[in-house]
Amino acid sequence: MVKKVEYNNNLSLHFLRADKKLLLSWGHPESDLEQLEYAFYHAQCFCYNGECEVRIPRGVALERLGREKFMSGISRCAFHGTASRSIDDEGAESIMFDFMELYKNL
Repeated sequence: MVKKVEYNNNLSLHFLRADKKLLLSWGHPESDLEQLEYAFYHAQCFCYNGECEVRIPRGVALERLGREKFMSGISRCAFHGTASRSIDDEGAESIMFDFMELYKNL
């Protein structure tokens, strides 16, 4: 018998229907979803602690921020090139999103 694996959508590395629903609830029109999905997969993530900046995988950023805060960063950087979201309330560490690649190719 194959054991069923529980799947935690909060850490999924895929652009989910729930992400689309969240973005639409924030006021993004349907026409934004293609660019938002592209940013989800192509934005670079960096961890910044006030002294140094280290590139991190998207999964680490998702885990550190949580899905909603991560999607907030994607929402901002998809149309403004960059964004930053604090990991904790003190703001000592943050995740920076860089999507300037899109603007370099225009």
